[in-house]
Amino acid sequence: MKLKLASKCATFLLLAAGMDAPAIAQMPSNCIADKSGFKGKAYVVDLANLCELHVRCKINAYVVTSRGPTRGRKTLTLAPASKGAAAHKVYVMKLTEAGGTADVSRQCKVF
Repeated sequence: MKLKLASKCATFLLLAAGMDAPAIAQMPSNCIADKSGFKGKAYVVDLANLCELHVRCKINAYVVTSRGPTRGRKTLTLAPASKGAAAHKVYVMKLTEAGGTADVSRQCKVF
């Protein structure tokens, strides 16, 4: 908490002194390729980074099959696209049976 407050105070002082605040990298909306879906008795979240930015994605998934719901959470850290395999990550949620409905969200940020 103190670090966030210190950062906000430093930005305020820079702006008050007429200086520009440090630039924060914004992630373009087309940086993440998402090939998620059902594969056998699993739901697979398959993400790949297409940009030259370090990206961290928080995944929240809720999958319902006829045998009941399964909830999953995972944070995937994706390297820049030029790093090859490190820019591609997979999260596998095991299910009790194949198929169902999935509600999945992801929040990706540059770090």
